[in-house]
Amino acid sequence: MNGMRIPFGALALLLCLATSGWSMPSEAQSQDDDARVHFRLGRAYYDSGRFPDAAREFQQAYDMSQRNELLYNVFVSWRDAGEFSPAIAALQQFIAELAPLDRERFQAQLENIQRLHRQQEDRKS
Repeated sequence: MNGMRIPFGALALLLCLATSGWSMPSEAQSQDDDARVHFRLGRAYYDSGRFPDAAREFQQAYDMSQRNELLYNVFVSWRDAGEFSPAIAALQQFIAELAPLDRERFQAQLENIQRLHRQQEDRKS
């Protein structure tokens, strides 16, 4: 699956763009800080090739922050782990939360990962 890997800088860029200029009350800031810790752990796991661990950390960051961009990181981590079912679920959720015009850009990726998943399942049978 390494041929499909996206440089992590592209993943981090999504979060950086979404997080610039945040300002929130202290309780929300604390939760946001916790989400950033999970994001950093996810990035470290991803960079070291521990994709399932990265996916779990990115998911925790998403659960705390509700920042849709993190779902894309979850997708890429599960995809690079070769775990297509959770990758598909994360990408579907990511796409569902996008503005309608942005959805088209990612629909082809969803169709591709679904095709790979079917091929993987066919090999198992």
